[in-house]
Amino acid sequence: MSEGGTLGLIYGLEFQCRALSPVEADTDNVRFLVGTQGLKIPNQIHEIELDEDTRTLSKRVYNHPVGEIWDISSSPHDPTLFGTRYSSLREDGSLSTAGCVWKKIDDSDTAGIDEGRGSSNQNELIAACHLDVTDISKDEVSKISWMPLGIHYTFKFFHVSH
Repeated sequence: MSEGGTLGLIYGLEFQCRALSPVEADTDNVRFLVGTQGLKIPNQIHEIELDEDTRTLSKRVYNHPVGEIWDISSSPHDPTLFGTRYSSLREDGSLSTAGCVWKKIDDSDTAGIDEGRGSSNQNELIAACHLDVTDISKDEVSKISWMPLGIHYTFKFFHVSH
């Protein structure tokens, strides 16, 4: 046990990651979304939940089929929705950046939660909204964010030109 009587927790990923977001809409649990980053590997979203009473971590793993994840943002209104900004290779070999809003399937079903580290249980995502700027311009998505719009939230894609 460390000084002060608290234990640290570590969660390891198989792949590099640069995207982390709290699941803000779930006010009853401590959950985070972590997105992996690799152009030549199948990328994943890890949903990690902390049980504060037992100080244990559980996880759900979702395939992210469209590219390496550079930014992730959970919906502040709906715990089953989150957005990713990602990059992928175009057919001509150049890099494209786009964004997507995803919906987690069967989020209330705990059958997909792995209490240990031995399972490779994959859960499903549905693309609720996809922005591929390849067809409309040479510009890329620079940032994603949820913005309040009255009593609802809207998902915004931003482009910053240099």
